[in-house]
Amino acid sequence: MATKLSKYQKILCEYLEEYSQERTRSAQIYQVVADTKHHHYQVLNMYWEKGSFKYFVIFHFEIKPDGKVWLWVNNTDILVTEDLIDKGIPKKEIVLGFHAPEVRAYTGYAVA
Repeated sequence: MATKLSKYQKILCEYLEEYSQERTRSAQIYQVVADTKHHHYQVLNMYWEKGSFKYFVIFHFEIKPDGKVWLWVNNTDILVTEDLIDKGIPKKEIVLGFHAPEVRAYTGYAVA
């Protein structure tokens, strides 16, 4: 299990870092938050607009104790799960947590 956890953690961190670096500009910051103790991984977008501070969660993943990768938030039109499959996380190991439990069986991904 530790090997799978390490592999998935590495894939997520690299993917989110790459995403963030490609989009960060002087006015907008995309920041990766990686909690390797509790296994939560996020990308945040922060910027100022007309005197108001804006702060959004772009992605939020969690690796559960059973090794499944849960996608809680995807505030993009990117098929991030397809990218993760291409990088080595099997489709049967990905749960779309933002879908209700009774709908997950129809997504083609893991149900839990």
